[in-house]
Amino acid sequence: MNLFKLILNPQVYSARLGAQIAPDTTVSELLAPPSDHDAWQSMGCLDDFTHTKETIQDDDFVCYDPQGNPIQDSDEIVVSDGFTWRSNRTNDFVTELAYGLTGPPVNGQPMEAFAKTVREINVWLKIQGQNAYDRTQFLTLNVYGKITLPNPIAYKNTKSVRPELMFKKRGPAPAIVRFGPELNL
Repeated sequence: MNLFKLILNPQVYSARLGAQIAPDTTVSELLAPPSDHDAWQSMGCLDDFTHTKETIQDDDFVCYDPQGNPIQDSDEIVVSDGFTWRSNRTNDFVTELAYGLTGPPVNGQPMEAFAKTVREINVWLKIQGQNAYDRTQFLTLNVYGKITLPNPIAYKNTKSVRPELMFKKRGPAPAIVRFGPELNL
């Protein structure tokens, strides 16, 4: 596959911790829903989907080449992986995070705003990269972590709200990625 001709159209789905996936089974840090389960909720149409990483610089290491010349080497160590993206609309995650709610918003029900001081939601993400040219599935990634709002929501007259969301991998569960056409975990 020529990656220069590949345009990814990411489809992102989330599954909250505690969502029911069988009579006695719920989503947990170590258990994501099956691929086709309705516990996966669409995050909407996405734009500016970007891989992120946080790194630290390792201590310099000095070794010597065969002529005795010092070679200084240093490694960059990745300490956190994740993604950022913009959504075409607000959703329950955006509302919950922006207003500090203790759970998903419920229509018509009063909820205490700004009650949650740590504003993050633990979820599984299922990211499906689709080639926009031929609509084939290029990758599927299942990963556990937290969603946050890196910036305040800006409400503007006559403008659509396009919130930015941030996801960081966390926890003991491995992130599983599969590449190839027509993949689905």
